[in-house]
Formats: sequence, C-alpha cells, structure tokens
Amino acid sequence: MPLSPLLRTVIAVEADLTRGVMLPGVVPATLDGVLIANTLHFISQPAPLLTEVTGWLRPGGTLVIIEYDGRRPNRWVPYPLPSTALPELVRSAGFAAPTITATRPSRYGGTLYVAVAERA
Repeated sequence: MPLSPLLRTVIAVEADLTRGVMLPGVVPATLDGVLIANTLHFISQPAPLLTEVTGWLRPGGTLVIIEYDGRRPNRWVPYPLPSTALPELVRSAGFAAPTITATRPSRYGGTLYVAVAERA
C-alpha cells in the first residue's frame, strides 16, 4: 500500500538536543510543524532550542510540546517545564501564546500536558 502524501513528508530526527539540531536537507522556514515530546525537561535552558525551531517553521507553522507539569526535579525529569512557564518561553522564541489542548495524569507523578503554539 503506498504512503499518503502527508506521511511521505514526515521527517524524524534523532539528536542530542542539548547540543542543538541541524536538519540536513531541510530549507529553513519550510516545515509545517514540529513535535517536541518529553524532551525539553532534559534541557536546562530550552530557549535557544525553541528559537532554532522557530527558524525551521514557515510563518504560521505549528509547534507541539508534550511535557510534565507538577513535577519536582529528579534524575528522570531534571528540568521540569511547568505549563505556567511555557507562555513566556515560547513567546520569547517567536511563537504566539500556546494553548494547552490536553492533560492527563502521568503514572510517574504529576501531569502530562500537550501545548500547541503557532510561529508568529
């Protein structure tokens, strides 16, 4: 069965985000969306990464973040990103105010949230 056109355009990137990410073959400002799931809580200063992500997205492109809320730092979540801190962080990187679209209790404590923000 052939892949739909949408599935052919998905680019999976495996990287150490603490060192920045290069997207080989991707023209800046052309991606429609970026998903960063369960990742930002490993980065002590996520603002530079989110600013880099802004450059990947076309104007109006969508950023989706999945993170923990209500967690204390520990070895598995060293830098929790509470949903209350997210608006300032994404706005400073060039995104519109985020919308929390879903939450659910985490079996590991706290709550997981999904936030969506568009590139300004």
